[in-house]
Amino acid sequence: LVAAALAVALAGAAHAGDLGGSGGSASLKPPRARRGLEPDAALKLGQAHGLAARRVESNPSCRALFTELGASGEDKLAEAIYMQAPPEVVERRCRGGAAAAINPGTALTWVCPAFSSLKVQRAALTLIHEALHSAGMPERPQTPGARSSAEINDLVRDRCGL
Repeated sequence: LVAAALAVALAGAAHAGDLGGSGGSASLKPPRARRGLEPDAALKLGQAHGLAARRVESNPSCRALFTELGASGEDKLAEAIYMQAPPEVVERRCRGGAAAAINPGTALTWVCPAFSSLKVQRAALTLIHEALHSAGMPERPQTPGARSSAEINDLVRDRCGL
């Protein structure tokens, strides 16, 4: 069911021109989702992942967010593994309306319940935000002196045009 939802979302995004690029581009690689991802979340993930990959690939200031961390944004998005957040993660990490959560430096991204209700552009921003954590960007309050979640979102919005 998840694979079918992703296929539908990717086909729709490609038809709408959201994926951009040509054969072999990072934006054409589907997101890696594990079983258990709710169908609405899988659909949103497929749509948002294509948009996020296209922005990182085509926008130099967006791509630079990753190169400044010594990483490739295209690779971080392609390596990400998306799973539905289990109850214990929802309780600890998805509170306050968080749409996704990751442990910095890892590829596993927990998809929170709020993700499904985001508009595609905001969901793409969320995927880039989490990919930046995968590349090593810290976040306050876990890391004093780092940017807050809202500041990271503002940075992605400004530099990636989201």
